[in-house]
Amino acid sequence: MENIDIVITWVDGMDPIWRKKKAKFIATDEDTQEAVRYRDYGTLKYLFRSIDTYCPWVHKIHLITDNQVPEWLDTSHPKINLVFHQDFIPKEYLPTFNSNTIELNLFRLKDLAEKFILFNDDMFINNPVYPENFFDGNQILDYGVYNRIAPVDVFAHTLINDLMIINKYFNKRDSFKKNWRKQLNFRYGKMLLSNVLTLPYKEITGYFNPHLPQPHLKSNFLKLYQLETTAFEQTFQNRFRGFDDINHWLCRYWMLEEGNYQPQKLSFGKYFDISEMKDILQEIRSDKFKLLCINDEESTQEDFEKWQGQLELAFQSKFPEKSSFEK
Repeated sequence: MENIDIVITWVDGMDPIWRKKKAKFIATDEDTQEAVRYRDYGTLKYLFRSIDTYCPWVHKIHLITDNQVPEWLDTSHPKINLVFHQDFIPKEYLPTFNSNTIELNLFRLKDLAEKFILFNDDMFINNPVYPENFFDGNQILDYGVYNRIAPVDVFAHTLINDLMIINKYFNKRDSFKKNWRKQLNFRYGKMLLSNVLTLPYKEITGYFNPHLPQPHLKSNFLKLYQLETTAFEQTFQNRFRGFDDINHWLCRYWMLEEGNYQPQKLSFGKYFDISEMKDILQEIRSDKFKLLCINDEESTQEDFEKWQGQLELAFQSKFPEKSSFEK
């Protein structure tokens, strides 16, 4: 079987050494949005347990941190590759607190397999997955579903920047002619209607973004870096997320437009905000979806600690035994 790796990006936002480093570059260290962006649920070990339980075929797990090491992690495990930012990101862009910079430099990570699945630390595997759930030959499994960008948050700027590059190289009507069987696919369920409604538009207005572990090809990152070096390096220069950033979804969109994908089932995974704790706990117990993303959001510290405790209890019940990745 061809090697498939997992990449996980993680930061412990309460680490005093890391906070002191960050404070040198930003005055609003206690800003609510910034705090949420770097807040750690304390559930990283359950992500590793979910991989050990439901994804034993993975070749390597690359845990990318800013010189932080989870105290429970057995770094001598043959599948673990602990990666610090300076191991693959050029020094002129360091230190960085921008996840887009970290992810878009993955083409420089020498030990990374051509096929990999990118996780954030708020993503989990909820029941068994297999290579064919993510890759079909050199094609990824994904959602070829168009949507529109709603300018409701800062993140929309990043998506617009991605789309400006995509529209520079692709015409939606040409893509539809080539990929219509993939775009009008019943695996998308109710999201299929979105493709129908955007048919009149020549320009690509946006995509359905599932916020789930994302399959990628390493060579695709390098190709796009070579094509759009200026856009990549502008992002790299932003120590924190900026309005002119692009992100790794650009690489995903490129594969969708080229037709280098096969339709993924809408029921493959589910995105939740952490405040939806009742539904989250139900899903952890029911195993309806294979993948989960439990996204942090602005809240009081009291609410966050309550949700964090409930989440940890649920995962401890689901994965009571230590994984092979733990000391």
